[in-house]
Amino acid sequence: MPLVFLPLVLPLFLLFPRQAPAQADGAGVIRLERRDFTEEVSCEGTFVPWEADEITLWPDVFRGELVLVEVRPSGSYVNEGDTIARLDTSAIDREIHAAELEVRWAETALLNAEARYEADEGAAREAADMATAALERARRDLLGWQERELGLRTRELDLRDLYTRHSIEDQEAELAELESMYREDELTDATEELVLKRSRRNLAAACTSRDLAQERRAFEDAYEVVTQTELKEESVRQHEGALARLLRTQEGEARAREDTVVAAEEELARKREQLERLVADREAFEIRAPRAGLLVHGAPANYEPGAVAPRHQTGQGLPARQTLFTVLEPDRCALVLNVPEGNLSSVQDGMAVKVVPAAAPGTTLLGNLRLERCPRPDSAQAPENRFKGLVAFEAPAHGMVPGMRAKAALVTETHTGAFVLPRSALQGEGASLHCLAAGEDGEFRRVDLKPGPGTDAEVVVSGELAEGMRVLVPRPEAAAR
Repeated sequence: MPLVFLPLVLPLFLLFPRQAPAQADGAGVIRLERRDFTEEVSCEGTFVPWEADEITLWPDVFRGELVLVEVRPSGSYVNEGDTIARLDTSAIDREIHAAELEVRWAETALLNAEARYEADEGAAREAADMATAALERARRDLLGWQERELGLRTRELDLRDLYTRHSIEDQEAELAELESMYREDELTDATEELVLKRSRRNLAAACTSRDLAQERRAFEDAYEVVTQTELKEESVRQHEGALARLLRTQEGEARAREDTVVAAEEELARKREQLERLVADREAFEIRAPRAGLLVHGAPANYEPGAVAPRHQTGQGLPARQTLFTVLEPDRCALVLNVPEGNLSSVQDGMAVKVVPAAAPGTTLLGNLRLERCPRPDSAQAPENRFKGLVAFEAPAHGMVPGMRAKAALVTETHTGAFVLPRSALQGEGASLHCLAAGEDGEFRRVDLKPGPGTDAEVVVSGELAEGMRVLVPRPEAAAR
């Protein structure tokens, strides 16, 4: 029997060198059918808030520590206007009190500056009026000297000269009359001589007085009148210069006084604004929900892959100028995923994405990709750059909350009417890749295949295949053996 059976067995062994054991172990059989196959890029993602309001504490003036005295836990549902958190106000209350004192000091300083301004303005007006009056007196003095005093003086001197001339003429006539009378009398005695002598002496003194008066007038006309005129003109010029200097000085002093008042007003305005801003900062120490929804601690970015979302607690200090809380509409989440640089050529902005949440493996969410073409900063030290992708869903993601994870399949291409085989049905490698398929006689024979795109579980193939053809699929344990 062995000699007879051996020739029958050898051809089958040569024809199916590796499949016979699988058939002997009860391999499965599938029928080929054409169907659509989608090429996909698989990524891990994390749900983040979508359609949310971020709450940031941004004190305008206060620079002290922000300490929580009350806070709602992350994941709470809040209504619009609900208190989310309260901060310790003791430090800012002290600053507000100090600011109120500074406002009162600034108000007092402004009142003092305005009072000094009014007093100095009055003194300046009085000084200017006095200087103007002195100038007017000097001008009147000069004008009176030139137009009245000199004329009166000339008339007085002329009248004095006339008196002197008449007196001398009278004395000359009287002396001549006496001499004539005494000469005709030819009787000279001591009395007559005395009278003549006195008359001659008086006439000589009158002539000398006249000459002296003429010299005095000539001197006064040449020196004293000129000097008095120059002095009065100089006095006018001095008063004009003093008034001009005073007015210039007062103009500068007036500007300085105005600047002092303006500076006091501006300082008061600054102090009041500082106080108002501190009061506004204090009002923000009670953080309220801007809308109804789900409250989470931190910013949307804190829920992206690799990030750690904060959990604020009572007594904890808060950072300023950062998003502290986020209030989102329930079931309105997006998915953030990292696209490896090696898959970037096949990933396009706006492409379809299928998402399977880890919390609901039987649920598939459909969305579209928004891809950032700049590498994520946190991938700079990694072996390969990663690019941020945001998946916005077409419908609400019921039950999903920020921080939940999911698997995302980015559909890069769809093959319509393709033959798709499980990878376990493929045998060989490279050019010898084939499967075992049954022909019309029902016998399984080798069919060479050309592989196309695929996944870890299945692959698109082409070759001498026909719809309805039966293909041998070894069981996993048989394939392992």
